[in-house]
Amino acid sequence: MLKYTGLLIDLDDTILKSYKRYRPTLEYTTKVMAERFSIDEKELLETVLKTRKNLRLLMPNLPLGNNRLVAFRSALDKVGAEYRLDQLADIADIFWDKFLEDIEIFDGALEALTILKKNGVKVIIVSDGDLVWRLKKVKETGLMDYIDDLVASEEVIFEKPFGSIFALALQRIGKKADEVIMLGNHLIKDVHGAQQVGIRSGLFDPKEEGNVYGREAEDFVKPDFVVREYGDLLKEFGL
Repeated sequence: MLKYTGLLIDLDDTILKSYKRYRPTLEYTTKVMAERFSIDEKELLETVLKTRKNLRLLMPNLPLGNNRLVAFRSALDKVGAEYRLDQLADIADIFWDKFLEDIEIFDGALEALTILKKNGVKVIIVSDGDLVWRLKKVKETGLMDYIDDLVASEEVIFEKPFGSIFALALQRIGKKADEVIMLGNHLIKDVHGAQQVGIRSGLFDPKEEGNVYGREAEDFVKPDFVVREYGDLLKEFGL
């Protein structure tokens, strides 16, 4: 009998190798915008980066803080660019389509998720951000067949570590907190957030290409387990 019958799992930098895609994607999108609006590319990039940082500081636990289109438009305003509204309509698509061009999945992830599903484990992605692009990421990377559901922070207003997103995830897959485990790469958002609602939670810290956030909380946030490779996750289920 399995120890747990449900898995809540983060998407970016837990299943997808997202971190290394953001900067080149941002630079590409900025280049397209600079050409479109006849403005200095370097100045726009610096303004976008500063605007993104300020938005995350002002709204650290709201999906709006990670909204690329809002940041790009704000940056255009700050550099004095002239634009029509219809010229903004495809900017988010340009960013995310480029982001997904060369996205990779961590070794062993699909194999592990396949084994879990074959053993009746319900798998739900728990991800901060807007719902439409979480779904597009899952669709374009072929993850749809490996999961049962997905919940985005946009659906509950607040991002992790607030408990509402974990509560919705449990509701979606019909599980109780003690029937599931959570896996993510953020000590505060994923590990601490899930632990606060009674979910056993692990840190994804792979041997290669890992991207752990929240190291500053290591003194008071302790993961229940650490996954260095996806085989470690299967052991948590007794597989």
